Amino acid sequence: MAGDAVFLCADAGRRQHSRDVDEGVRQRLVNAQSDLRRADQYLDDEPEHARELIRTALGYANIGLDETRDPIVDIYIGVLMTHGLAAAVSALAQVSPIPLTLDITPARWAQSVEAAAYFLVAETLTIVSVSSGATRVHVAAYGGGTNLVVEVCCDDIVRADTTGAARLAGLRFPVEAFGGTLHTLRQPGIGTRLRATFPNEDDSPAG
Repeated sequence: MAGDAVFLCADAGRRQHSRDVDEGVRQRLVNAQSDLRRADQYLDDEPEHARELIRTALGYANIGLDETRDPIVDIYIGVLMTHGLAAAVSALAQVSPIPLTLDITPARWAQSVEAAAYFLVAETLTIVSVSSGATRVHVAAYGGGTNLVVEVCCDDIVRADTTGAARLAGLRFPVEAFGGTLHTLRQPGIGTRLRATFPNEDDSPAG
């Protein structure tokens, strides 16, 4: 079933994100360790250079710590299934490192549709928070005929030299597996925008 494919894609995406975070943190710690060793060598003869290396190492350590705290990985399955997409994304907004504005229909849709839409929003927020300098994100979800339309817009582009760009492009696969469509735009001065359309499995909003 399409819903099963979406849950499998969501789980695979979360596991891939965990691997990315682990690798990123590991690299930050290696860099910090290298700079601290160099700082120790310069401490007596070039103390100012040593202090600069220590500050750089501290920066690497702070970034690594922030990456381990990424809360977007946790999917609010209970909230989603009980209260719907609007409530789940609202809960997500409470822990997002980037301020969100929301315009989400309170209507209920088939659970698999809501799960697919939630995964798209959560994964996009993760990508944006790690691979862009965005300071705000707007999330909208509304009915378009018998379809659910989801839009995510932020004020900065996802950098092409990061894994985030590939992950952003890869979001089309779970959307298309569900029978939907995904359009993305990354443009300087505009930012990053995604628009996904999901067909409602029951051809009408759920309860």
